[in-house]
Amino acid sequence: MSPEKVKDALIWGDQLCIDQYSPEERSQQVLLMRRIFQESLLTYLWLGKEDDGTASLASLLTSIEASSLRYDTAVKALNQPSVEEAVSILASDQGALSIPPGRYPGWMAAAQIIDRPWFSRLWVFQEAVAAPASFFVCGKHAFRLNTLELALILLPTMWSNVRFHSFGPFAMVGAMGTQHSMLHGPKDRYDHYRQDLLQLLSNVRAFECSDPRDRVFAALSLQRKDNHIIVPIDYNRSVYDVYTDTAKRIVLHQRNLQILEYLTEERDLDSLVLPSWVPNWMDKVFRNGCPLEADLVKQRKFNAGGYPTFTPTFADCGQILLAKGKIIDTIESLASDVLHIGGRHGATAGFLTKELLFHSLLELVEKPLLNETPELRQAERVKLIAVRTLTADGTRILRTPTISQFDECNALALADMLQASEAPSERALDAFRTLSPLLYVCSGRAIATLHNRYICLAPMAAQKDDVIGLLQGSSLPWVLRPEAKNGQYKVVGACYVDGIMYNEEGETKETLSNAIELK
Repeated sequence: MSPEKVKDALIWGDQLCIDQYSPEERSQQVLLMRRIFQESLLTYLWLGKEDDGTASLASLLTSIEASSLRYDTAVKALNQPSVEEAVSILASDQGALSIPPGRYPGWMAAAQIIDRPWFSRLWVFQEAVAAPASFFVCGKHAFRLNTLELALILLPTMWSNVRFHSFGPFAMVGAMGTQHSMLHGPKDRYDHYRQDLLQLLSNVRAFECSDPRDRVFAALSLQRKDNHIIVPIDYNRSVYDVYTDTAKRIVLHQRNLQILEYLTEERDLDSLVLPSWVPNWMDKVFRNGCPLEADLVKQRKFNAGGYPTFTPTFADCGQILLAKGKIIDTIESLASDVLHIGGRHGATAGFLTKELLFHSLLELVEKPLLNETPELRQAERVKLIAVRTLTADGTRILRTPTISQFDECNALALADMLQASEAPSERALDAFRTLSPLLYVCSGRAIATLHNRYICLAPMAAQKDDVIGLLQGSSLPWVLRPEAKNGQYKVVGACYVDGIMYNEEGETKETLSNAIELK
């Protein structure tokens, strides 16, 4: 900035301009922070002193910014199953030709810079996103958020040996870049993204903050004005009141139960005991491997409830959510252990080796199936149910793997277990590459047998005698724990039950009309 402009400029620094020890002043100033950053001429985000890699990083980012590489091309390359295929995608874009090769030291510096403490702090999300022109400053070097985001998207392709100390900062920069583009980019380009408070709360839950209430307050000002939920910012309110009131306002605004998909498991271990339908935003990640719905933002795959909206009401001063639906099944038993991922070949081999997949599942459910079909057809039928259940019907890539692919992976897992010297077949490896992402949905979940419907993929916290419920306003079935009072339940978590996920039984608003109180 030139000296002439500095002479008439207002310079604002949050640490100096807000009394951090006054709840009243903090409540007032937080309301103004988006406006302060949004109306700023320039925003500088200080990362700290430069180190040995900063100069090469700055040079790399200058090259990327000067190139004509399309953002969509970089994302497409990132999503390829192999580095070779990703490189081929980049080679098709002329804009990638001017970008330094993978051996350039700036790529390593890009992986290292996001380990700096700045990228873990909650309020920096708002600073980076709300400001129309923000620059990271590291020593004497400055660079834009969106350019760093593009470099990190390219990183796994350009430098295949990349290892992040933590995946969190990588995801945070991506969330920052996407949100910045949605706030300041062309409106029609980003309208297909959902811009609600619920998704913003999820975006910032991995950041660090000293006051748990800030996990809500920091997200409020990032909402788009055309889809805005008003939540009072008041540091005199307890964390319990802020989280419960925010959840209630989200449910009333959305008129559905999508908020339940942001719950985390093992909630009884939390020091803050909330109603079971209220997410605890102090939990940084889903304790299960990934949500059952492949994409919480853009599209819904399942339709178990058959009715996407409902009219929410509350009782007990907003602590009990009065839902409507019906109970359809009961958990009779659970597998002896939860499903974990691991092993030399990754998720698929690790899981298949441990559980012996189809054989153990056949043993689990053979009793209710014995009198229905001949043994061979019975085994194939159970295999098909198992494939769909263990992958949530191909949730991650919106398609279901075949039984033969599971059989190939089972052979690969067995070879790994026996430490076979011969290499696995190319067919087995192809099946493994297809299934590896799918089985992440198993992580931290358990196989449960049901009274009526054989098996389900249940939350880790599920117990015998928990029930399966369908609820108006939700696309998923839910494991619920009956309370002492008839009709009251605690939410345990979402589950996959084969045969009902697409409303095969024709549920309607009328069939899902029983009162279900979520406590």
